[in-house]
Amino acid sequence: MRWSSKFLPFALLIVLGMLVWLLNEAARLPDLPPHLRSGEPDLVLEDIDAMRFSETGQPLLKVEAERSRHYPNDNSTWFDNPHLTYTEADQPTMRAVTTLAQGLQNTKRVWFPREVTVTRDPVGDQSELVVHGKEVWMTTDTRRAWSDAPVTATMGPYRGSGVGFEADMNAGTLLLKSKVSTTYVPPRP
Repeated sequence: MRWSSKFLPFALLIVLGMLVWLLNEAARLPDLPPHLRSGEPDLVLEDIDAMRFSETGQPLLKVEAERSRHYPNDNSTWFDNPHLTYTEADQPTMRAVTTLAQGLQNTKRVWFPREVTVTRDPVGDQSELVVHGKEVWMTTDTRRAWSDAPVTATMGPYRGSGVGFEADMNAGTLLLKSKVSTTYVPPRP
């Protein structure tokens, strides 16, 4: 028996080993980017002008903002200087203007930690409703707003202020919770 026939199985084993190593290297996934540090956004957008639509193609939410940041830890989005417009078929349009807002649950729930003006367009015999406050929560699906902070509200000839409120934008109702002061200014003839 020649020496080449003795080493043939060994050579085949080496070739097979190299083939396994090459296939393993070829199938290796590329390195993923390092994980974000806690509290760091995974997406930053500037000059936002976006629209969300319903399943039927009707506009529901228009967002205009200087900047937005998405945080994956709690799936929240922060908006700088946002102008939010909520529209829904057969419902009055709602608007919110502030310097900072946080969208949660895919922006179905929004928190306004700073001064905000929330407006509901007039509908039927109801006048426009304007609420000024801070630390205001609002839901876009049920169209409700609330806060435990001081607030002022205007609806037609009615002016009110208090600490804390609950508003149903669909029904056009506003409940001031405490330290309530209201004024009726009749229209001039």
